[in-house]
Amino acid sequence: MASGGSIVVRILGDASQLQEALKRAQTGVERFSAGMRIGINSAVKYGAALAALGAGAVTALVVNQMKAIDSTAKFSDQIGIATEDLMRLQFAARDAAGVTDQTFNMAMRRMTRRIAEAAQGSGPAAQALKDLGLNAQQLKDAGPAEAFRRISDAMANTTSHADRLRIAFKLFDTDGGALVPLMMQGSQALDEYAKKADALGLAFNRVDAAKVEAASDAMARIGDVIDGVRNRLTIELAFRYPTIGMPDKVAIEDSVRLAIVPIPHHRNA
Repeated sequence: MASGGSIVVRILGDASQLQEALKRAQTGVERFSAGMRIGINSAVKYGAALAALGAGAVTALVVNQMKAIDSTAKFSDQIGIATEDLMRLQFAARDAAGVTDQTFNMAMRRMTRRIAEAAQGSGPAAQALKDLGLNAQQLKDAGPAEAFRRISDAMANTTSHADRLRIAFKLFDTDGGALVPLMMQGSQALDEYAKKADALGLAFNRVDAAKVEAASDAMARIGDVIDGVRNRLTIELAFRYPTIGMPDKVAIEDSVRLAIVPIPHHRNA
């Protein structure tokens, strides 16, 4: 009912589904909060750095990094490379050639596919690998990380800049040109970049990545629960809309009239 121009909302009937959804949301949030507290306590050694960033910045940093790790893990599974090897090579590509992770991943995906095609005697990389003196089937069996190492050594031994560029395009497509400065350094340089990546804490194994994936999935489920509560609340309000007390038409019109009535001016005596 309307009282003094206010709007009073009443939800009648069985609201047990809404109440149950709210309980599930509260339980999920409480569990997530407890897990976060445990995680924060185990990361006390990083307290000074985290404190400098502030709570909001730390939360954003963790969430964004969880997404990045989750994406890296899924991509490594896609092309069949160990996550730690992928991270080390990504670091090498960034440091030596200024190549972004996204660009490097695309190049590795193309290399993996084209090596498989070459192993069957087809595709643009077949002749390029022969020019490098490499066996396509052996590269396929070795896996993407080792294949990249062997290709790098062969490219380092190629004296013609034009041939290096031509072969890079055949193996990696348009992203190959950017990788030439890295591959020219050979596999020994890749080993040094790998050591640096490990020292910086950039590389992680698939087990650690799986833990992050599980946490990311849990966060997504909490979001789903909250969305479910929103849906249920919207449905309940929409279903009960006729019982919501609203100012009637006459009251609204009267209010408008009062608002536009001119105020008389008083003349000075």
